Amino acid sequence: MYKIVILIPFFVFSLIGCDSPSPSPIDNGTSKIRVESDTTIDIRNEEQNQFALERWQSYTDSLSSYFRNRVGRKMDSTWRIDTLNTEDYTLYDYRGSAMRIEVYEFDSKITATHFFNDLKTVEYIRPFGLNKRPNHILVDSNTVYWHHMEHSFGHWMNDLNNIFAEVFEFRPNSSNLDSVSGFNYCKCKNEDKELNRLNGDWIVEKPIKINAEPHQYQSGTNESSKCHFDAQDGMEISITTDSIIIDGLVHHHQVISSFRLPDNSLYWKYTFPTDTLANSYENSNLSDEFIRQTKKLRLDTSSLMHYQIDLKGWCAMSIIDIRGVGIYCFSRGMFHKMKRK
Repeated sequence: MYKIVILIPFFVFSLIGCDSPSPSPIDNGTSKIRVESDTTIDIRNEEQNQFALERWQSYTDSLSSYFRNRVGRKMDSTWRIDTLNTEDYTLYDYRGSAMRIEVYEFDSKITATHFFNDLKTVEYIRPFGLNKRPNHILVDSNTVYWHHMEHSFGHWMNDLNNIFAEVFEFRPNSSNLDSVSGFNYCKCKNEDKELNRLNGDWIVEKPIKINAEPHQYQSGTNESSKCHFDAQDGMEISITTDSIIIDGLVHHHQVISSFRLPDNSLYWKYTFPTDTLANSYENSNLSDEFIRQTKKLRLDTSSLMHYQIDLKGWCAMSIIDIRGVGIYCFSRGMFHKMKRK
């Protein structure tokens, strides 16, 4: 008998400031859960069904109490539970108030992990993530859990997760456990903001043009503020925690974001790390040489580190470190490999 499991008790959500809606009148009544469904709900005993209807009642009561005491908002007590069967997975879809919990059950850990990696990549790479809302996505064994919330609920995400974990006794511990949380579209995740992994001396190897047609790049009006980074074969680059030295010219840098993605092939599938590139090969003006090079890189499924770096002088560069493959740089319409000196 299939045992449904849901969300996450202990991963921390990244929070950003945002305006909350005006508080609703406090609900002084007792919350009652009403379950609506287009499918048959299998009512099992408590030992067999971790998410029995009785626990949804307890979850609703706990949420209502929290929002009355801490937020001053009324919680809708209605939950809708639907099931969808496809060739790839079974989806259990729970909708209630301003929250939604989707549980995807796959046939294997491998397919579940790939589905999670796909969602995680979109959440980090797309300008506004999956849906421009606070999300928590987790893979645990052959199941993927996706917790959606309205924007303002992100302020209380940690507390809401703890309530859910306590009521449903959710304790994931599988070997493929991974998660992504928060407002990731803010591009404020920095796992290596000091560029420790990249510190040292580098040489540019065989730069190629990204675009088939020329592209104009804006620089500062003063010669001293210009980017001066037109990649050439053999060019020397030195990277420190506070500056990048390109052919002897010092550029102080700011690391906008740095984070690890689980699958290099999915990174290329969705987008590229500079504004000069379109979101797909079909709708872009990419050079044939660039397409050939990146098609080779897309065959590897290793993880990668992604760096978005701003240099003084209207110049930006993005660096990807593909585990076991190499380190590559995008800047001013050029793409090249970086080799340790």
